[in-house]
Amino acid sequence: MNRLLPISILFLTLQSTLGNLDQRLPFRSLTVDDGLSQGYVSSICQDNNGFIWIGTANGLNRFDGYKTTVYTHQASIETSLIDNRINDLHVDGKGSIWIGTDTGLDRYEPATDSFSHFLPDPEDAMSLGPGRVRLVRSDKSGSLWVVTDLVNRLNPETGEVTRYSLDGTLDGEGTPYALTFLEDSRGTIWVGTGAYNIEQGVAANQYGLFRYHSESDSFVPIFSRSFNAGPESEGVSNISEGNDGTLWISFWGEGLRPFDSAAGIFIDSERPLPAPLRDLFITKVIAGRKGELWVIGSFNGNWAGGRMETNSVPL
Repeated sequence: MNRLLPISILFLTLQSTLGNLDQRLPFRSLTVDDGLSQGYVSSICQDNNGFIWIGTANGLNRFDGYKTTVYTHQASIETSLIDNRINDLHVDGKGSIWIGTDTGLDRYEPATDSFSHFLPDPEDAMSLGPGRVRLVRSDKSGSLWVVTDLVNRLNPETGEVTRYSLDGTLDGEGTPYALTFLEDSRGTIWVGTGAYNIEQGVAANQYGLFRYHSESDSFVPIFSRSFNAGPESEGVSNISEGNDGTLWISFWGEGLRPFDSAAGIFIDSERPLPAPLRDLFITKVIAGRKGELWVIGSFNGNWAGGRMETNSVPL
């Protein structure tokens, strides 16, 4: 089977990349001096009314183009933000704004300018699984997928949660924990796991890539890797889809590899990708309109971003 691999790769340090952009594009900074609650921005989204929502390590911000409104946790107000540390923001198909925090999941209620809470409860199997909310995404059916230490599917209408544990699906002691989530263009849901849970201080012997199987309502392992190195270098950190349907699997400390989701194999098994892609700590991969990939990660201790062209010769 002939598959395409990139032959043109360009990596630039973020400093030089932003410096070049600054000469061509107008940038306006939004800082704490402009009312931002905190300088570390973890996530950003735009709602259906055009407002920009900004999650930080100390509060949620709504920017209307002129001023910033800050939302924080108020112990005396039950419907205030559940936690000030924001990990992810997501706007679903109906326009609802979801906020993933270290404590749980919130939904913004615009009619009352308040928040509804969806929290883990060890006594309630229909609640979110344990762990901070790392990622929130909605699928084509309208379900909300919430990544904690487990993978959770939330019915936004009823609030009911289905938990999907990855226990027992990979060999070895310890529980691989969810790191990243993707619904591809075919509607298939993928989850990448890590071998080390920093919050719990527990290491699993293996980690890997999982695919949701709707008939059995479970996640099945597609491939697994042994946990041989330190915890900082083991795990599937990101899953992205190229314009041709190829999945690009990012590994902490092991770079980026293309994966044929239909065949269940890595495309580069016979001809490895160039060293820069192998050595990067990848954090994000985005497919461009012309088929190129934009990659952000850490290389030799420095943050770097780059464009990878996907025009090539077949293997």
